[in-house]
Amino acid sequence: MDKLFTIGETAKIMGVSIQSLRHYTNMGLLHPEYVDPDTGYRYYSFNQLHYIDRIKYLRRLGVPLLDIKDAFDSGSPDRLVPHLKEQKIMLEKELKSVLKAIEDVEWYTEYFEYPKKRILHSIPYIKEFPKRYAFGTVCGENEKVSDIEIRLTDMRNSSEAKAMTYFRQYGYTADFNALKNGRFEPFVHYMFLKEKPYYIAEKFKNDVLVFPKGEYLCFLCRLRSPNCDFSQAVKILSNVSSSKLMLANEYEDNLREYSECPYEIQVLISEDN
Repeated sequence: MDKLFTIGETAKIMGVSIQSLRHYTNMGLLHPEYVDPDTGYRYYSFNQLHYIDRIKYLRRLGVPLLDIKDAFDSGSPDRLVPHLKEQKIMLEKELKSVLKAIEDVEWYTEYFEYPKKRILHSIPYIKEFPKRYAFGTVCGENEKVSDIEIRLTDMRNSSEAKAMTYFRQYGYTADFNALKNGRFEPFVHYMFLKEKPYYIAEKFKNDVLVFPKGEYLCFLCRLRSPNCDFSQAVKILSNVSSSKLMLANEYEDNLREYSECPYEIQVLISEDN
């Protein structure tokens, strides 16, 4: 008889746990070559080491044990290949999810670092933005910020809006002429969407905003701060005759006191068709 290995020796040689070998037996995937009728000790043959190694590499590929058993029961690679193809599809989905998560991490990293790259109340700058989408709610006259945000949060969490995905950046569309005269008067409070929504429920048709691609005159100010001085904003906007769109987008540089966070004012000066 060829040399047999105890379950402990087999586990050590193959780099698997004794519990795994017992589990393989319990599910009918791998039966010991020999079981001592008196002691119940399990022994494995040299050929079974290759069998265990095949299980290991298929598990490293993520193939479920039940699929491995299904293929091994048939004894044919033709039965294994479809399971491998299914696993490839699953891995591609996981990869896509991971890549999207990496993009999100990069976006949020840039979001939190952005205020450090700009000096408050400094010389304005021009930025070109692609077409952007947001989901928002109309701001009532003299309405509390907390009431507006609670309403927007309630809208976002509704079943009709859950298909949309967001970047956690709040912003406002606001009255250009009012800020030009030293007053901040918001129209709509919104949160940016990651992409163009593929579906918009009828009740929210007017709540999805589209900001055109184009050049925007930009500068930073702490416009929600009680101590905000709008004089620099007035000075900057005095050189702009008019604009059909002005945005104010929040950038958090403080994780406790949000009212002091800077906003980037973005005034559309040239729209690309």
